[in-house]
Amino acid sequence: MLWLQLIEARERKGWTQAQLGEKVGVTEYTVFRWEHREAKPRSKYLLKLMEVLGVDEFGLGLIYVPMTTQSQEQRVDLCDTMHHRLFIPIYQ
Repeated sequence: MLWLQLIEARERKGWTQAQLGEKVGVTEYTVFRWEHREAKPRSKYLLKLMEVLGVDEFGLGLIYVPMTTQSQEQRVDLCDTMHHRLFIPIYQ
């Protein structure tokens, strides 16, 4: 679960929502919305979250599959694409 994994990873670092937001390039309110399931991070932010938190996609409760022409056509609104990756939440 992205929101729960995000909270746990942030707290392991001892960071506030404001500190994580600064490192990722978003506002504290945006981090709040991610953690309270009011919004989902776009791929560029998922990649940055993985980098700054030191986790992989599984550490954020996600899987990714390489993009193909067929999977691009089957894009789901829960998912976001960037750098030829399709991030899919493990939970629904």
